[in-house]
Amino acid sequence: MIRALLFILAVFYIFFFLVNNKDLLVQVHLLPGGAVNPVPLYLLILGTFLAGLILAVIMIFPGWLKLKLETRRQRKEIESLVEEVGHLRTNVPSPSKPATSSGPGSAED
Repeated sequence: MIRALLFILAVFYIFFFLVNNKDLLVQVHLLPGGAVNPVPLYLLILGTFLAGLILAVIMIFPGWLKLKLETRRQRKEIESLVEEVGHLRTNVPSPSKPATSSGPGSAED
Protein backbone atom coordinates (compact mmCIF):
# COMPACT_ATOMS: atom_id res chain seq x y z
CA MET A 1 0.00 0.00 0.00
CA ILE A 2 2.82 2.39 0.90
CA ARG A 3 4.70 1.50 -2.28
CA ALA A 4 1.63 2.24 -4.38
CA LEU A 5 1.19 5.62 -2.68
CA LEU A 6 4.86 6.49 -3.21
CA PHE A 7 4.63 5.44 -6.85
CA ILE A 8 1.52 7.56 -7.43
CA LEU A 9 3.19 10.50 -5.68
CA ALA A 10 6.29 10.13 -7.86
CA VAL A 11 4.19 9.97 -11.05
CA PHE A 12 2.33 13.15 -10.08
CA TYR A 13 5.61 14.89 -9.24
CA ILE A 14 7.12 13.94 -12.59
CA PHE A 15 3.96 15.01 -14.44
CA PHE A 16 3.94 18.44 -12.79
CA PHE A 17 7.66 18.83 -13.37
CA LEU A 18 7.21 18.10 -17.07
CA VAL A 19 4.29 20.48 -17.42
CA ASN A 20 6.13 23.31 -15.65
CA ASN A 21 9.39 22.88 -17.61
CA LYS A 22 8.12 22.09 -21.11
CA ASP A 23 9.29 25.43 -22.55
CA LEU A 24 12.73 25.57 -20.93
CA LEU A 25 15.50 24.71 -23.43
CA VAL A 26 19.01 23.62 -22.48
CA GLN A 27 22.08 23.41 -24.70
CA VAL A 28 24.15 20.31 -23.94
CA HIS A 29 27.91 20.05 -24.56
CA LEU A 30 28.72 16.35 -24.90
CA LEU A 31 32.21 16.78 -26.33
CA PRO A 32 34.66 19.65 -25.90
CA GLY A 33 34.01 22.23 -28.60
CA GLY A 34 30.77 20.65 -29.79
CA ALA A 35 27.25 21.33 -28.72
CA VAL A 36 23.93 19.67 -29.43
CA ASN A 37 20.93 21.72 -30.52
CA PRO A 38 18.92 23.04 -27.59
CA VAL A 39 16.89 20.30 -25.96
CA PRO A 40 13.88 20.71 -23.66
CA LEU A 41 14.94 20.24 -20.05
CA TYR A 42 12.32 17.57 -19.36
CA LEU A 43 13.62 15.44 -22.26
CA LEU A 44 17.16 15.73 -20.94
CA ILE A 45 16.11 14.64 -17.45
CA LEU A 46 13.90 11.81 -18.72
CA GLY A 47 16.69 10.66 -21.04
CA THR A 48 19.25 10.51 -18.26
CA PHE A 49 16.74 8.71 -16.02
CA LEU A 50 16.07 6.11 -18.73
CA ALA A 51 19.79 5.70 -19.40
CA GLY A 52 20.39 5.07 -15.69
CA LEU A 53 17.50 2.64 -15.58
CA ILE A 54 18.87 0.70 -18.55
CA LEU A 55 22.35 0.57 -17.00
CA ALA A 56 20.92 -0.64 -13.69
CA VAL A 57 18.98 -3.41 -15.43
CA ILE A 58 22.08 -4.47 -17.35
CA MET A 59 24.10 -4.60 -14.12
CA ILE A 60 21.43 -6.48 -12.13
CA PHE A 61 20.46 -9.00 -14.82
CA PRO A 62 23.43 -11.42 -14.49
CA GLY A 63 22.94 -11.82 -10.73
CA TRP A 64 19.19 -12.25 -11.15
CA LEU A 65 19.72 -14.86 -13.86
CA LYS A 66 22.23 -16.74 -11.69
CA LEU A 67 19.76 -16.82 -8.78
CA LYS A 68 16.94 -17.95 -11.07
CA LEU A 69 19.02 -20.84 -12.43
CA GLU A 70 20.13 -21.83 -8.91
CA THR A 71 16.52 -21.82 -7.72
CA ARG A 72 15.49 -24.02 -10.64
CA ARG A 73 18.32 -26.46 -9.89
CA GLN A 74 17.37 -26.63 -6.22
CA ARG A 75 13.69 -27.21 -7.03
CA LYS A 76 14.62 -30.12 -9.31
CA GLU A 77 16.85 -31.53 -6.57
CA ILE A 78 14.05 -31.20 -4.01
CA GLU A 79 11.62 -32.97 -6.36
CA SER A 80 14.04 -35.85 -6.86
CA LEU A 81 14.66 -36.13 -3.11
CA VAL A 82 10.92 -36.13 -2.37
CA GLU A 83 10.47 -38.82 -5.00
CA GLU A 84 13.30 -40.84 -3.44
CA VAL A 85 11.75 -40.52 0.04
CA GLY A 86 8.41 -41.70 -1.33
CA HIS A 87 10.11 -44.64 -3.02
CA LEU A 88 11.94 -45.56 0.19
CA ARG A 89 8.75 -45.33 2.25
CA THR A 90 6.88 -47.71 -0.05
CA ASN A 91 9.73 -50.22 -0.22
CA VAL A 92 10.53 -50.45 3.50
CA PRO A 93 10.02 -54.03 4.74
CA SER A 94 7.45 -54.40 7.46
CA PRO A 95 9.06 -54.69 10.88
CA SER A 96 9.24 -58.27 12.06
CA LYS A 97 9.57 -59.49 15.62
CA PRO A 98 13.15 -58.71 16.63
CA ALA A 99 15.30 -61.64 17.65
CA THR A 100 15.96 -61.84 21.37
CA SER A 101 19.52 -61.72 22.44
CA SER A 102 20.97 -63.08 25.63
CA GLY A 103 23.99 -60.79 25.57
CA PRO A 104 24.80 -57.96 27.96
CA GLY A 105 22.07 -55.35 28.25
CA SER A 106 19.25 -57.68 27.28
CA ALA A 107 15.84 -57.37 28.90
CA GLU A 108 15.88 -60.95 30.19
CA ASP A 109 18.17 -60.16 33.12
